[in-house]
Amino acid sequence: MKRKIPFLIARDDKNVILTLKKLIENIERDSVVYFAEDGIYAYDFLKKNNRPTTVIADARLPEMDGRRLLSKVKSDEDLADTFFILTIPRSFSKEDQIKAIKAGADALLFEPLSLELAVPLLRS
Repeated sequence: MKRKIPFLIARDDKNVILTLKKLIENIERDSVVYFAEDGIYAYDFLKKNNRPTTVIADARLPEMDGRRLLSKVKSDEDLADTFFILTIPRSFSKEDQIKAIKAGADALLFEPLSLELAVPLLRS
């Protein structure tokens, strides 16, 4: 039996979660998609479970925002190799974008999300 490729979507918008889940399942047929509605739950999930190979997190998550989640994941020895996509508003300054990349974001996606840009990232 082939092992399922795990993804974690960390968002507080259920419509976006469902859209991303469908997109992931269409691209990666052997995927399993989990979701968390806040950053604290997302980090706890990553620590306690079969950690996803890819995390897609909103920069503006409640409780612990996506940037803080990114920093915690990338500084955790057990989670550091997780592929981390941070979704950010277009209003993010260039400085904030650079900080996210320096913190370890593997990719940035601007909101509103473009599925055309998301597809190549999910295939990598």
